[in-house]
Amino acid sequence: MWNVLPITHEVALLAGEYRLTYIKSHNLGLADAFIAASAKINEKQLVTLNAKDFPMIEGIERPY
Repeated sequence: MWNVLPITHEVALLAGEYRLTYIKSHNLGLADAFIAASAKINEKQLVTLNAKDFPMIEGIERPY
């Protein structure tokens, strides 16, 4: 089951901070910034095969 999380003002602000911080070092795209901020704000576990794209999130799980 997929969780659909809203892009709130708080999520947007955090995504902007992530993008400013990691755009040069990790080439962080806008979509990944929103994904990371949504997971952080909503206290959700982020599961991805591209853990290197999310340096701001600790404890990322790989799906397999």
